[in-house]
Amino acid sequence: MTRATERAYSELQQAFDFYNQRLFDGELPDCLITFQRGKNTMGYFSYRRFVAADGSGRMIDEIALNPEYFPVYPLIEVMQTLVHEQCHMWQYHYGNPSRKTYHNAQWAAKNGKYRTYALLHRETWWCESRPED
Repeated sequence: MTRATERAYSELQQAFDFYNQRLFDGELPDCLITFQRGKNTMGYFSYRRFVAADGSGRMIDEIALNPEYFPVYPLIEVMQTLVHEQCHMWQYHYGNPSRKTYHNAQWAAKNGKYRTYALLHRETWWCESRPED
């Protein structure tokens, strides 16, 4: 029997991989998906948040999702949050990231390519700023 933690994170990893292949042509690097609670936020992206556990010293991005919204919103909106954060990830690795709490035209164009994943509840989104390099 699969335990709850394994199942939850495995399903999110599968969703990340699915959307990475389907929407981003597999371009997105590996990241750590976490559950984080935050007031008025369904999720956020943090560039180079963690050091890889493999001893390489490589930095790993984080996509955090707020589990408090899981029972409140339909699954499609949780997946929209994941795709929203994947758009930020793409922009940090291949584009020009927005300033804190802002979605620039490049991000909007990338996210806009996926009309079925459009933002439905703008007031619930928060954008994490890029750490100083």
